[in-house]
Amino acid sequence: MTELRAADLRFTPEEAGAFLNQMMNLNLSVENIAALESRTEGWIAGLQLAALSMQGREDIASFIQAFTGSHRFVLDYLVEEVLQRQSEHIRSFLLQTAILDRFCAPLCFAVTEREDGKEMLDVLERSNLFLIPLDDKRQWYRYHHLFAEVLQAHLMEAQPEQVSSLHQRASAWYEQNGYPSDAIRHALDAEDFERAAGLIELAWSAMELSYQSSTWLGWVKALPDVLIRARPVLSVGYAWALLDGGELEASEARLHDAERCLDMPKDKMFVVDKEQFRSLPASIATARAYRSLALGDIPGTIKYAQQGLELTPDDDQTRHNQATSLLGLAQYSSGDLEAAERSLADFHTNLRKTGDFLTLIGITFLLADIRVALGRLDEAESSYQQTLRFATGQGEPMPSERQTCIAASVSFTLNGVTWKPPRNTC
Repeated sequence: MTELRAADLRFTPEEAGAFLNQMMNLNLSVENIAALESRTEGWIAGLQLAALSMQGREDIASFIQAFTGSHRFVLDYLVEEVLQRQSEHIRSFLLQTAILDRFCAPLCFAVTEREDGKEMLDVLERSNLFLIPLDDKRQWYRYHHLFAEVLQAHLMEAQPEQVSSLHQRASAWYEQNGYPSDAIRHALDAEDFERAAGLIELAWSAMELSYQSSTWLGWVKALPDVLIRARPVLSVGYAWALLDGGELEASEARLHDAERCLDMPKDKMFVVDKEQFRSLPASIATARAYRSLALGDIPGTIKYAQQGLELTPDDDQTRHNQATSLLGLAQYSSGDLEAAERSLADFHTNLRKTGDFLTLIGITFLLADIRVALGRLDEAESSYQQTLRFATGQGEPMPSERQTCIAASVSFTLNGVTWKPPRNTC
């Protein structure tokens, strides 16, 4: 027996183009065909419904961009031909899990509060009910995008009072199972802003170190402002994320918010991340050093970086590194090369433990550049060799013929500020 399933019946981009342009008499560009094939995921009926909807339209590109499961042809077809034909038991499961971008049986159990999540997923997959497996073990699934949008629209129409609770249950499950980003997104969708603020605060440190501050910034901007201002750790994280995005004035306002919080009575101030709270004065000072450096205020950078080092707890290596690196860069810019080398060498030693090789390459090169200026050419050569090894991933020095002039091309980003050594050294 030969079994044909949804993946076998899906149109390829070439087949979609032949169907839309030859069978449906549309004159679509390759880009529009690709967008529509991606939007419908090759579902033939979806392509046909889209083609019928485009008949007589002039702005085809705008229609394709807006083509979703809420379009009347798609909505009517999927509701009448698919959703209404299911039993109440299945239909209820579909609607309740429609809020999930991806799901597994335990998550479905948590959201629907039913114990038959695995059995339901097996039934949906056997029935070809627009269920798409996301792994070979058949543990994680998602719905076809258009089908999911139809389910979400139907859920909002039929059971709007359930939506917030469903998102809250999903958020709780994701938090308990180590998926903080999903937990935050569902808390925001549930408009459970108190819970979302706590999760966002806890997520800041890891996301800052992994260069995800723009994603984090999008989350915190979705929170009510009055809630942020009562949370000093969240306010400082907000300031750092704004600095990473170049919003220098806005960042200073958030630092002021954090300082005002510190003067509040304890019962008026909310802190979730106690570890970050310990380093808050140092973090505020270091953020101001970062802002000063971005504005070209070298004396201000040195002042706040030194203040940050004095305030940093002994066991907070992250804040120590930030303040040290900013101090070294400011000393370098002011021409105090001996002091800059000491600061950046300290930073370089600690940086090697973190595995952040992009920043390490830039700092190693900068140290080499400083050593050339100080006349310590053997040390400089060794640093250049080390830079090349870091950049190429090689454990041995490069042959001399491959050691080209790299000073003109090496630049690096440190704490959101891009630096390029001013001298050209070969």
